[in-house]
Amino acid sequence: MLLDLSSPSPAIGFANAERKTITERHQPDVTLMLAIIHYIVISNNVPFEMISSYAASFTTFLIIEFVPKTDSQVQRLLKTRIDIFQSYTEENFEAAFNEHFETLCREPVENSGRILYLFRKRAV
Repeated sequence: MLLDLSSPSPAIGFANAERKTITERHQPDVTLMLAIIHYIVISNNVPFEMISSYAASFTTFLIIEFVPKTDSQVQRLLKTRIDIFQSYTEENFEAAFNEHFETLCREPVENSGRILYLFRKRAV
């Protein structure tokens, strides 16, 4: 399944009851979020904490890639706007996701500065 996290499928139909929201319809065991976190945070102004909380609401395992500000794609996003994203750091990313998940693995992507994480949702 492919999903735009900045605009997920809503409930639709008469009284919004014909089709449920995407997270009510599907609860994947594993979610893969590669090369996306910088777009959600920088392009859509969504903080790490909200992304972490939302992901924890619908998945057990999360594979996600942290893309640092030094990355060319992040620099491209910041070219056309003022950098108001002082909290966009690896440390803040980890802190936000560790609120809802435990880190099972952290693996730097060779020659890129990017880091892959495998998280498991914390027991409630």
